[in-house]
Amino acid sequence: ACVGAPSTVEGQDARGMQQLAREAWRQLRTGAEDSIEAEVQDMATYEALAEVQQAACEALVRMAQSVEDYKHKAREAGAIEAVVSAMSRHPQDAQVQQAACEALRHTVCRAEVSQECAREAGAIEAAVSAMSRHADDVRVQQAACEALAAIVS
Repeated sequence: ACVGAPSTVEGQDARGMQQLAREAWRQLRTGAEDSIEAEVQDMATYEALAEVQQAACEALVRMAQSVEDYKHKAREAGAIEAVVSAMSRHPQDAQVQQAACEALRHTVCRAEVSQECAREAGAIEAAVSAMSRHADDVRVQQAACEALAAIVS
């Protein structure tokens, strides 16, 4: 065995802890009101859980369609940076990449300050990386193209 490598028992403990964290998150979020700040906080608290990152990105997309002054509020809450962070932490998860690209598009489209914030946060590189890693996934390709168009237009 490699020095410092987790044993099978430790690996099982880690998986068990991740499952407990997922369940705790689900219980906390059940019935909770969606807010931009709550989603960004969840993304920071549960950054290692791809399911949380995907769900939070999807919630941001839903809020973009109903929250007054969404783009400004999302930018102020750190949503752009949280979405880019989710993309970099879960590069192999196509569902996270797709949801994150969709969240970026809705957050920056036709909002110059948000577009600049996205560029500074590395959103262009994250979207291009998603396209490269998921070249055979048409949903990721479409979402990333739309995010890139929103960032640079």
